[in-house]
Amino acid sequence: MSEDMRIESLRAMEDNWIHLAVIGKSVAVVDPGEAGGILRLLERERLNLELILVTHPHGDHTGGCARLQSETGCRIVDTEAVADGGSVVFEDRVFRVISTPGHTHSDVCYYESRSGILFTGDTLFLCGCGRVFSGMSELMWESLRCLRGMPDDTRVYCGHDYTCENLEFALSVEPGNECLAARAERERQSPAVWSFMKEERETNPFLRPDSREIRELLKMTDSANADVFARLRAMKSAG
Repeated sequence: MSEDMRIESLRAMEDNWIHLAVIGKSVAVVDPGEAGGILRLLERERLNLELILVTHPHGDHTGGCARLQSETGCRIVDTEAVADGGSVVFEDRVFRVISTPGHTHSDVCYYESRSGILFTGDTLFLCGCGRVFSGMSELMWESLRCLRGMPDDTRVYCGHDYTCENLEFALSVEPGNECLAARAERERQSPAVWSFMKEERETNPFLRPDSREIRELLKMTDSANADVFARLRAMKSAG
């Protein structure tokens, strides 16, 4: 009989999230920026780390990999070992690999369709997106456009907790968005670890370059979505 997959989320460093997919006593961890908290959880709950999934090669997402592999013998899947549309098997689940360049050239996301869970690393944040380095804003927009087309009930687990500042920025560029205002109020009362893709489409400005209100505020009513996105990302980076 197939067991349910549950997600445990640990804070690391100042604002990183490390997510653990747990099936029975087996664990897959996503972007272990450090090892200590994971090892303590494994010992406390008598779990076995089988797999590490890496979304991109930045040290705050990979810093714990070597120690975890040394102490548990787990398998590491990084962005050099996977291809867009490929898959990674964990227990009886299959994680589909989605190439999402923009934050780096090699970013990927991992999607498990049975549970509807998407690990987005630094590509898509709750009500935000990752920084875009020079020359890659169009790549990033195409990656986000791909993700925003995923099912409404997809659960988004991202790599950093920047949600409060993301919501503040979102309200500054789309103040008339009632769904966004309601989300900001909920976040003040009960901070979220994950969100549904439907909510991201309705409130995340980086998935909404076609919003009339955003376009009018930016004076870009006739611009391409990629250009509107690039302006929004530049504004967020400058602020």
